[in-house]
Amino acid sequence: MSERNGDRIGLIGWPVGHSVSPPMQNAAFAAAGLPLRYVLLETPPQRLREAVKGLAGEGYVGANVTVPYKEAILELLDAVDPGAAAVGAANTLVIRAGGVIGYNTDEAGFLAALSHGGIDPRSCRHAVVVGAGGAGRAVARALLDSGATLSLLNRTVERAERLLASMEEDLAVERGRALPFTAERLVQEVASADLLVNATTVGMHPHNSASIWPSGHAMPSRLRVVDLVYNPPETALLREAQRSGCDVVGGIEMLVQQGARAFALWTGRAAPIETMREACHRVLGGDEVP
Repeated sequence: MSERNGDRIGLIGWPVGHSVSPPMQNAAFAAAGLPLRYVLLETPPQRLREAVKGLAGEGYVGANVTVPYKEAILELLDAVDPGAAAVGAANTLVIRAGGVIGYNTDEAGFLAALSHGGIDPRSCRHAVVVGAGGAGRAVARALLDSGATLSLLNRTVERAERLLASMEEDLAVERGRALPFTAERLVQEVASADLLVNATTVGMHPHNSASIWPSGHAMPSRLRVVDLVYNPPETALLREAQRSGCDVVGGIEMLVQQGARAFALWTGRAAPIETMREACHRVLGGDEVP
């Protein structure tokens, strides 16, 4: 940590009051004996540039970036790690003498969450991802890079088309289809899929009963279902998937895995990942979802 000064790490987003990252990361800092504090930085759109440029002077050594700024943040940084540039989104900032550097820990965090849930991404021949925002970009790239064909559904299909075009050019593959997100299309695409990922905020507290999956339709029991929403720990989507006999991975594991990689970037140390996982479940008060 010789290149850094200060003792704070912040979460930039709008809104951020629901986040479990502060207790998760603060538990990790305490376990590692580090004098760091993780705080919320509620940042309206008109203050985003000011917030990023002011980090170093206000005693921050790093930050996370969440909805809705993971893509927009790139143009405000002094440097962007190649991995974040490839995804087209940054969720982790590190402040060094040369300025603010953007990284993406979502892609690796997603793959680690799959592995923790017993899912080999290379076994997912066809995946359906709903959502083309910052998290969706990381998930899409991870799956394309693992060899899957991909149906990317988004309410604004043009956004999904742009995402796939940029990634397919970079990866030299053509295994993705951008489609409008409707209930009928989702059911149709899942019929031939191995994996379904919700990369939207649908189902997040306080809208716990909401789901991307239409009621009255059973899921194929062979399907593996991942929901990146972590609050509540068991979403309506995951409950339906479990009723249908599907294997599931909850959003807490994605939060923990990407957070562990951010911790390592900020501190240069391996994260106490069990401490982070326990802190999330303690705060959310939910039974662990595989």
